[in-house]
Amino acid sequence: MRPAYRRLGVARALATRVIAVALPLGRPIVLYTQTAAGSAFWETLGIVQIERENATHMLVVGS
Repeated sequence: MRPAYRRLGVARALATRVIAVALPLGRPIVLYTQTAAGSAFWETLGIVQIERENATHMLVVGS
């Protein structure tokens, strides 16, 4: 991504919207990231690291 388009809150807005739409479904949100920056980003949204094949983070909903 070009530096001029970074830090504008676009990724956070998109991720927040996806989470808001997914939460009422009552299913866990599972994702995979390869970078420390990506990991830190998701963790600021309340998604925790997990140890699972083909996944690095999960947000458990419902319980």
